[in-house]
Amino acid sequence: TVVYITGMVIAIASIALVYVGLSHGHIEVLNLLELQRVGAMVWIGRPLLVVRSFTAVALLSTSTLQLVLKGTLSHFVVVQDPWYKTMLAANEVTWLVAIVNDIAMAWTQEYTMYYATLNSLLVWLIVVTLSFVAPIDHSLTIAQECSMAQVDFQVVCASGTLSIGYLSRVVTMVAIVFGCNAVCFAIARILAPHPAPSKINSIFIYAGARYLFVSTTWIVDDVYYMDRVSAMLNGILTVRFKRTMYGMDVKLWRALRVDLPSPDVGGWDDRRAIAVQYGLPVIIGDDI
Repeated sequence: TVVYITGMVIAIASIALVYVGLSHGHIEVLNLLELQRVGAMVWIGRPLLVVRSFTAVALLSTSTLQLVLKGTLSHFVVVQDPWYKTMLAANEVTWLVAIVNDIAMAWTQEYTMYYATLNSLLVWLIVVTLSFVAPIDHSLTIAQECSMAQVDFQVVCASGTLSIGYLSRVVTMVAIVFGCNAVCFAIARILAPHPAPSKINSIFIYAGARYLFVSTTWIVDDVYYMDRVSAMLNGILTVRFKRTMYGMDVKLWRALRVDLPSPDVGGWDDRRAIAVQYGLPVIIGDDI
């Protein structure tokens, strides 16, 4: 799962670079920062990302022991993970943060932009600190118990119990994720009590793209000309031929065909002309 998700993220980033070239660099660069929160959610999906994030949580909740053979005897040796592996594993937990933010977006809406990044940084910092200050240690209980499997033939004995992971640490990390989400959202509500509502309302725009993408400079005459990199992260693959834009929305499995207006006839300034020329037009307020 981890290899598949990593490969998919690399593939998404590679396709984004292709669209950067096709658009001659006329894209909204800040939207590339939402590769995790929008691109991965759309192209990979929450279930697989949950598996990846809980894999990291499980690793951080487990002590590492290595069985070493010395002569005719074997024994366990505690292996201390390098500091950078712990920090990388803690960063993987932010996938769970992104999923929680994504689901909570139905209620947080415009506030999400104000606290999402802070939420991820806070969770990462707390998880790293917890892993260094209170690392998981193994527990060994020696208490031999024997039971008769077959009378006068087989006896099964257990010499003890070795514990290398704890469910309590898993619950703690999940609680940290949800707790930080609530705290950061509350801070956002206090510092920005009346955020500007999103002007975009279309079935073709994913919720993360609606509330996290920078779109102000790409809205012309009540039409959102989404740059092609942002459209790809949003799940719409586009092909342009002359003055026509063809698209395939993988979220809805719907094909699109849009005739592009000429930037020479609208009387727009350079910024708006670039948006019209290189963007995929999406009507604001399209509820069909």
